[in-house]
Amino acid sequence: MNVQLETAWPPLVAFAVGVALLAGIVWAYRGLRGKARPRLRRFFLALRIAAAALLLLLALEPVVRADRLRTEDARVVVLLDTSASMATPDSYEGRSRYDVARDLLLGEGGLVEAIAEEIPVTLQRFDLGPVPIEPDDLPPRAEGALTDLAGALRALASGDGMRRMASFGGAAGDSRSSLLAAADDAAAAAAEVPCLSWTHWLALAQPPRIDLFKVDIEGGEFELLPTMATYLAAHRPQLMLSTHAPYLAHAERAARLGRLADALHGYRHCMNERGEDVGVAGLLAAETHERFRTFFLTD
Repeated sequence: MNVQLETAWPPLVAFAVGVALLAGIVWAYRGLRGKARPRLRRFFLALRIAAAALLLLLALEPVVRADRLRTEDARVVVLLDTSASMATPDSYEGRSRYDVARDLLLGEGGLVEAIAEEIPVTLQRFDLGPVPIEPDDLPPRAEGALTDLAGALRALASGDGMRRMASFGGAAGDSRSSLLAAADDAAAAAAEVPCLSWTHWLALAQPPRIDLFKVDIEGGEFELLPTMATYLAAHRPQLMLSTHAPYLAHAERAARLGRLADALHGYRHCMNERGEDVGVAGLLAAETHERFRTFFLTD
């Protein structure tokens, strides 16, 4: 944490103004000699100096800055075009472009395997929009309607696009559907759903004021709320939050809950389901790692 001055005044100018104010106050009180008791003169002199110092400080516009280091896991996204144009036979052995690209990326010793040795890799197919997908789930043929590479890149940059959602319970509509479940090999009833990032939605909706958020999205809170951190810190709307750490791998829970707490650090009160004010640090409790929990955050 440090204090910085936002004023446009050069340091020498600010110093000169301060000295001039001090000299003027002392000169003005020289005329009181013999007209007031020494203690009273000293009191009023100190009061005027304090007032002048306060005015000078306000003019210099001091700002307290606190730096917070937030880390995000690095990841490489590999895009594979699945539009119909990729079905065109390639000069390489007469195979389709799609088959050649799939083998180069995913074949034995392929590009994805090589990159994954150094950094986590996410595979996404795209035609009209990017869709995260497991290698075994790639379509056998490229039949998409359009090659929209620019749109896919914009969607990745903004967080928009099609996402796979599935149910941890194994059936659609059982209130356990989650973006996290789509990464589970045992997930059933998977579907592709259109998604907007928080910043894109905010730009489109332009809400004048949001008083209350209810976030109960089956693990999606670990992805959504860190992207809302700036808005939440500035406006601090009331937040009813359900956390779903048991849907995460054990090794990920501490880091993901830590990022969640960082995103909510501006809230002064955090009530748990028992009505206890545990503060934002309550999100990091061991109980939160092992159970589905509910918190109510207010300023």
